Amino acid sequence: RRYVQRHLDEDALARMHQRATPDMMRKRRCTAEHPFGTIKRMMAGGRFLTRNLKGTRTEMALSVLAYNIRRTINITSKPA
Repeated sequence: RRYVQRHLDEDALARMHQRATPDMMRKRRCTAEHPFGTIKRMMAGGRFLTRNLKGTRTEMALSVLAYNIRRTINITSKPA
């Protein structure tokens, strides 16, 4: 006997890999990496001040909230 295992979403994964061209991945990397780099810079190097997971989650949530508020202020305060 021989068994063949397939992933449940194998068709969707194949379509995703087919669409992932180098140009598209470069554009995606630029848009996704920028917020994380900015948050890391805002956190003074990206180090967490808390030790446990609950505190770290809270600290990260506050950092993301601060980033979003700052981004919203910058977008809405620009002259048209």
